[in-house]
Amino acid sequence: MSFGWPVLSPLGAQEPAAAPAAQPAAKCAECAPCAGAAATAPLAGCAAPLKEVVAAYQRAHEDFGRWAEKKSLEVQKIFDKEDGLKKKIQDNSTEINELKFKAGKADKKRLKELESENKGLWKELNGIAREKKDFCKSLSKEAPGQVRELNKGVELKLKESLQQAVE
Repeated sequence: MSFGWPVLSPLGAQEPAAAPAAQPAAKCAECAPCAGAAATAPLAGCAAPLKEVVAAYQRAHEDFGRWAEKKSLEVQKIFDKEDGLKKKIQDNSTEINELKFKAGKADKKRLKELESENKGLWKELNGIAREKKDFCKSLSKEAPGQVRELNKGVELKLKESLQQAVE
């Protein structure tokens, strides 16, 4: 038993760790069925109206997924902007360091311009950090409301289905 540590042969050479056993496809389907997989048997009798609840759950799941993807795209724009600023700051810093070793007037002027630009970029970068924090905070407040709204639709379908089942 290796407990995840590398196994050494008697000669001290490292042996590759054994690969985990692959699960058969049928066993995987048991554990985590694919999203959108059809039910194995149709609902019968008084359970038949519950198929509307199942459909409502699936729609709610898809709607929440679309909402989450939209939010993900919004936050990705913030991260992309942050990455661009970091790269620009890094490029400017590299050029600043190169210019410090040159003695020309134009070099000193360019050096001041870059230092001033970097100062502004750092302010903007700090603003983005606040923007990310605010976005994530609003997302954490918005998500439960989104789920509640979607659940209202599912609960409404459940009430209607239960009413049909008793009739």
